[in-house]
Amino acid sequence: MWTFTLLVLSAATGPLKLASPGLSGVQLPPRAATFFSDHLAQQLGLRGAEVMTATEIASMLSLERQKQLLGCSSEASSCMVELADALGVEGLITGSVGKLGERYQLDVKIIASGSAKQLAIFTGTAASEREVLDVLTTAAGVLHQQLQVSTGRASVAPAGGARRWWWVPASVGAASLALGTTMLLLVVGHDAALRGTPGQPSQLSLAQAEQEFRAGATKQAVGLTALGVGGAALIAGAALYLFGSPVAVAPRADLHGGGVSLAGWLP
Repeated sequence: MWTFTLLVLSAATGPLKLASPGLSGVQLPPRAATFFSDHLAQQLGLRGAEVMTATEIASMLSLERQKQLLGCSSEASSCMVELADALGVEGLITGSVGKLGERYQLDVKIIASGSAKQLAIFTGTAASEREVLDVLTTAAGVLHQQLQVSTGRASVAPAGGARRWWWVPASVGAASLALGTTMLLLVVGHDAALRGTPGQPSQLSLAQAEQEFRAGATKQAVGLTALGVGGAALIAGAALYLFGSPVAVAPRADLHGGGVSLAGWLP
């Protein structure tokens, strides 16, 4: 029986609270940059985070305070930390979307409130505005997984894990498939002996025919069983190779009470 060791739940629970003053646009219309920022915030929200957008930030801060804090550059870490503290969030989403020639460059990071420590980071490129949305959707998933670990909501299992044993079921699967194929090929020989050839009926006696039939039936059963075992073993080997790397388990809350969500990393 194959066993997989999952993670130990950490003490940190509840949804992530983030603020998104907005990604800066480089050679982009302001409305496009705002749209991209809102899309990233929405995608993070769909993954369980509570994201405060620029509009919501404006409703919480006085006009003078907005001018002081929302005018910060992403490099002014102390100013950005002050903004995160003022909003009572765990992290602040910063970054930019720029159009360079015919391609778009996306750089996003999330810094911690109080320390300006980097909690998550993502960079990617896109060939069109439509593709920018797809890349931002991917970014939301990657950032959320990183945040689960960096904020203590999930801890990663030791490196290696079950993946290093992927070759065991894969080898069993290959051997079983070879055995099953061989058995089924032998069944063809028994069937030919029973049927004879066109124009030349089988010359077997009744006892010999029964013996051929039983031998063929046994090999057929062994062959089909071996093929089934081989297919299952190959699937198990592939699963170990793809998903045997560290897996994160993170608690989450929903409208119907607490729950546990699983997040994994493909190699």
